[in-house]
Amino acid sequence: MRRRFRQMVGALEGTDLKLVLAVGGMLVYGLFMVYGAGSFNRHSASLVGSYYLITKHMIMIVAGLAVGLLMFRLDYHAFRHPAVAWSLLIVGDILVGMTLVTRGDRVINRWINVMGFSLQPVELAKIALILFVAGRVGSGRSGLPTTGRDMAVALACGVAPLVVLLGLQPNFGNVLTLVAVTVVMVLVSDLP
Repeated sequence: MRRRFRQMVGALEGTDLKLVLAVGGMLVYGLFMVYGAGSFNRHSASLVGSYYLITKHMIMIVAGLAVGLLMFRLDYHAFRHPAVAWSLLIVGDILVGMTLVTRGDRVINRWINVMGFSLQPVELAKIALILFVAGRVGSGRSGLPTTGRDMAVALACGVAPLVVLLGLQPNFGNVLTLVAVTVVMVLVSDLP
């Protein structure tokens, strides 16, 4: 048991302790906020039912920590590969496109349900878009020259479909966010 604990602690060597403590503090603060927001229902018969929101929040924290540890162990350079960036962006576009589908008389607006949890696909698409644009603007620094024309084609094929899908929802706040992030990334990259 002690050996396994040392291996787990050893895996986190080199991490920023202040960042880990800040995130841990925000998680604990979030638990209190969710609990205080009305997760206790005194009329419910079951224990999980009476603490439904706090239980769901703790499940999401555990799932987020598991994904975070998995990402911590991955080599982030893999995300620079164009196939990975394009794949993530296409999946993000498909998920955002699924929000435009109607089910009978009900329009699914901005959210989809996955295994009992609601998911806002634009949040995943934002991460995919940032990875995609970073891969495009960073390719010039790795020896492959990126011209203005190449960048324009990549943005037209990568960013424009997502912006159009979000405009059809309509979700103009996220459209402005994606356009602003893309413009800032391109300007900061010092492309010719």
